[in-house]
Amino acid sequence: MQPTQQNSAPPANLRKSVFTRHKASFFAGVLFLLLFSGPPKFRVRDAAASLYGEIDLSIIVNVIVWGLAGMWVCYQLFRAYYSRKRFPLRLWFPQKVAGLMILFLGASTAVSLAPQVTAFKVYQILVAFLFTLIFAEWYGIETCLNRLLLGSSLLCAIVAVAAFVAPDLAVAASETGFPRLRGQGITEAGFAATFALVLLLTTRRRISKPTFIGLGAFLSTILFLSLARVGWLALAVFFAVALIKRPQIKTLPWVYLFWVSAVIGVAAGIIGRISDMRDPETVFTLSGRLGLWAFLGSTTLARSPWLGFGYLAGTRDLGMQYDPELGSGHSIFFDVFVGGGLLSLALFLILIIVLTVKAVKLLRARRDAVSFAVASVFIVILLFSFVGEDIDSSPFGFTFWALVTMLPLLGGQAAHSLPSPIQVKALPSGSTRLPPHGHSSPA
Repeated sequence: MQPTQQNSAPPANLRKSVFTRHKASFFAGVLFLLLFSGPPKFRVRDAAASLYGEIDLSIIVNVIVWGLAGMWVCYQLFRAYYSRKRFPLRLWFPQKVAGLMILFLGASTAVSLAPQVTAFKVYQILVAFLFTLIFAEWYGIETCLNRLLLGSSLLCAIVAVAAFVAPDLAVAASETGFPRLRGQGITEAGFAATFALVLLLTTRRRISKPTFIGLGAFLSTILFLSLARVGWLALAVFFAVALIKRPQIKTLPWVYLFWVSAVIGVAAGIIGRISDMRDPETVFTLSGRLGLWAFLGSTTLARSPWLGFGYLAGTRDLGMQYDPELGSGHSIFFDVFVGGGLLSLALFLILIIVLTVKAVKLLRARRDAVSFAVASVFIVILLFSFVGEDIDSSPFGFTFWALVTMLPLLGGQAAHSLPSPIQVKALPSGSTRLPPHGHSSPA
């Protein structure tokens, strides 16, 4: 039975107030893309170099960008509470848990193996959390999704160019010697391509058919050449959810085409031959991650169980001791555990569980494109989180913190606190001034 209109579509006030609000300034839009992208380092660096305090031009650029972002956040927070020109920012339960977890990660600086590194990384996490909170609250969820699509597509384009002009920044060999388009000096190409494809298929932004087909083919090629098995899995899960849910997206015929092609590929044995490009045995050991995680977990529990060894510094140092080729935690859960101990991990698990529940409720309650896009992005984030990525300066981390705000905004408790349609209609066309404090605007 098809869902009723009440369940499949969001309330009118939610559509007007959350999906699209105000046009972001040029500076805010550029800053969004820079923070989402890292920004890219454009070099492959020794995993231990940061622990020794080595500074290069890339580090200087990153410090400048994140410094500007911190000042932007402080200025916007000042405007939020003193200028009466913005909604006062709201903190729901997931955001409060996130803030407390960041506080404990910051406390790990006192016991960190590299205090300067931990302090800066926790600062980046805090800025990403606050920046995405402000951006989603004031400029709307659709604006966030469109910028995320633009950012991930640009990163894939940069990786593609680097594969020809600077192969050392983009191409690496797989376990079988087959070349992989990893993008190691720029960004994880598998995640960026998967992420962009999901957003492309769920976006409500007007894109011409030739542009859509061309961009889809380009991103699919990047994902295939990356040989990122978790990316392939995440995309398949996305198509499975779309097939079952049948959301209100214009690209639904492409979902059917994907499954028809997948069935033909299995029948022809094509998928089996593609899997030979990676060593099948690494699936069971997760490319050596199982041994690494056992070492990281036992060492942390034995030597510093409550506060860990400092965010990033712990996994970098211990990872180098276990295997210099791994050199990190390769899981956001172990990054948080080794970096911030059991206290940070407990809060992080609570945060993940709460966000998962909200995403599931969102999928069950609504079929509109924006809600499905946010839930789908969370599915991709969750699948990638187990075997890699990080929650600080990366497309993955920036998107994760954006979801900490976007999911509650689309949730039921957010809808109850939004201004009524009458208030929205009362605003002049194109106005950027919102109801002042003390009115029925959200508190």
